[in-house]
Amino acid sequence: MKNKLLFFIMLTLISLCGCKSTYNLEPESASDLAAEGSVVVVRPDRYVLFGTRSAADYLRITYCNMTQNAGGLPEIKLGIKNVSGNHWWDMGSEDFTIYVQAVFYKEPLKGQSTRSAPIFKTNKQAVFIKRGKTQDLSFISPVKGAGGYQIIISED
Repeated sequence: MKNKLLFFIMLTLISLCGCKSTYNLEPESASDLAAEGSVVVVRPDRYVLFGTRSAADYLRITYCNMTQNAGGLPEIKLGIKNVSGNHWWDMGSEDFTIYVQAVFYKEPLKGQSTRSAPIFKTNKQAVFIKRGKTQDLSFISPVKGAGGYQIIISED
């Protein structure tokens, strides 16, 4: 009897909290989509007193271009440099691992208000970057006809 009463009280409390199983998402605005770049960092989740300790604060893109390889397949070449320890408040060096994924689209992304579905997505690649070093990455799509791309960098 005591367990049933406890279960009923817990169920009542949960229902009173307003828990929902579905939420409506607002569509992304056309201006926000148009302003999104071809190389983006997601989840800058580690904030400190001065700035962040996220990958966006410590990475620089040295080059990024999409060409066709010898087989006629779209290939993205990307250089990422770790510039941690460059701020006066950040005296320590930091070597860290990031995860990089390439998404290929049929049309270029710049200036578009809507996006078509990607024609190919690579798996996330774990990339370890030592402070001051540049990592050269390459992504190849097995699907021909890509005209645009987006590189997604995350910390996990």
